[in-house]
Amino acid sequence: MERFRAKSILALALVFGAAASAMLVYSGVFVMRDLGATMGRAGPYFTLIALLEFAGALWLWLLLRPLDAAARAIASGGAPSEAEREAARAAADKVAGLVLAVAIAIFAVAPPIALGAASA
Repeated sequence: MERFRAKSILALALVFGAAASAMLVYSGVFVMRDLGATMGRAGPYFTLIALLEFAGALWLWLLLRPLDAAARAIASGGAPSEAEREAARAAADKVAGLVLAVAIAIFAVAPPIALGAASA
């Protein structure tokens, strides 16, 4: 499990970044019917998406710390303590909530805020 925290953050950022970009293109082509104008106003949207992804990445990095400690203990040939195991289980249970929170922030909260900033 070498560098799994970094790989998890990369996966989170790539998936949500690609999906947010696809959502903007879809909006420009099918909803606004003017992709050029939509992309011209995309600066605040992508800035907000980058900030939300950074916050989610930092949160994920901190959240996976106990899981990383347990994985390192196992990789070194030992066994994690009971406290490390419980902390790792608790952290793993919280990851789904984190992903859901980041998804809601990116797909439900960011577009109205960015559109409001772009039209002001």
